[in-house]
Amino acid sequence: AAAACYISLAAKESDNNVKIIVLERLDQLRTRHEGILDDLVMDLLRVLSTPDLGVRRKALAIVMKLASRRNVNDVIAMLRKELSKTVASGGDQQDKASEFRLLLIQTIHTCASEFPEVAADVVDLFLDSISEFGASSATDAIIFVREVAEKFPGLRQNIIKHLVSSFLDFKTGKVIRGALWILGEYAESGDEIRDVWTKLREAIGELPLLAAEQRELEASKESGDKSPLEPTAAVSVPASRRVLPDGTYATESAMTASASASTSAALKLDSKPPLRAVLLHSDFFTGTVLASTLAKLVLRFARLEGESDEQLNSLRAEAVLIMAGVIRVGQSTFVSNAIDEDSYDRVLACIRALEYMDEDAAVLTDAFISDTQSAFARLVKGEAKREREEKKLHSKETAVQVDDAIGFRLVAKKAASDADDSIERDIELATGEAEGRAAVSKLDTVVQLTGFSDAV
Repeated sequence: AAAACYISLAAKESDNNVKIIVLERLDQLRTRHEGILDDLVMDLLRVLSTPDLGVRRKALAIVMKLASRRNVNDVIAMLRKELSKTVASGGDQQDKASEFRLLLIQTIHTCASEFPEVAADVVDLFLDSISEFGASSATDAIIFVREVAEKFPGLRQNIIKHLVSSFLDFKTGKVIRGALWILGEYAESGDEIRDVWTKLREAIGELPLLAAEQRELEASKESGDKSPLEPTAAVSVPASRRVLPDGTYATESAMTASASASTSAALKLDSKPPLRAVLLHSDFFTGTVLASTLAKLVLRFARLEGESDEQLNSLRAEAVLIMAGVIRVGQSTFVSNAIDEDSYDRVLACIRALEYMDEDAAVLTDAFISDTQSAFARLVKGEAKREREEKKLHSKETAVQVDDAIGFRLVAKKAASDADDSIERDIELATGEAEGRAAVSKLDTVVQLTGFSDAV
């Protein structure tokens, strides 16, 4: 009853400070009466209607502590509704919605990690909505999907199917890299590899990469329009004087490209397929992940029985063509920053791997497939172990020790600083029971049961 009253106060009170204080009191009550308040978790979710992020964060933290196997499906369903609201919101509320969305995704992630039976529903939710999330929220979602794919092999086929269907909607480099890694790591059957390959070809666009861009540039020149991807002439800005840290003067001049050209270039890149766009944005880290994914798919396809050598050679040649295109685009004038040495070496290593895959098949399979899977499996197990140790440490802190003194409430005098009994103290002060309780605690009416005054 006290908890229900607290939740009602938190939902109806307009002052955010009052809400946070009430939620802290509710958390204290939950700590002292584990398991009794689990049925109130759906009522507590009403507090999420408040716009303040601090109140929402506090409420979700308590919800996670109240979640159990009995109510976790209802909690996930309610959080799913809140997540859909944040996706639909726009305008001035967009920034707040994105922060709340990230908080919801982290909460759902934690919930699914603790209760594996809801992991499948959560994966479907994230994969259906990931293209509508912001960059940070989508990154968190793809990290969770990757973790689930490792922990639950039975869900991998469904995850691959979802990722293939929505891959063209991914726009940010981090999300594309996460999706590429999952596809390269867990696409195992011939049909899955073919589906993934077809989708990656769609996301890359016309091949060869550099020749296609040059043809587009020449076509735009012939039509009389300046290509947005062509290096733009710099516009000089009048020199200005600056004061250096030592007090002397220095002349500073700058060269800037015209704003209209850069804006039109961005619009032009956004209209291209996603993988092609990130490469032309000079994101060559994604290019290295693409090269590694293609190498894994070819090596895994080569291990399958019943597949023709002709198709294998076709995939192998196309993979080398794409990897060489990544390097050539990185060394061209179509990108603002040239490809870095690490990315260059990594892509080149993938090309060499496909070149020598017939001679060193076992070594390359271990390096590209077995070692990467085992490394990620160790990472997931290590993370789970660390979480268990933290939980165990927290439970040790809150546990009652065997030699702790036993407190009898009827005969003990209450200390004014006793924070644990603050709820009961408030009720006693309100009802006038505190004075009577204090009188009993003085032991005025105690009669000695044994000792020198005992007749026996």
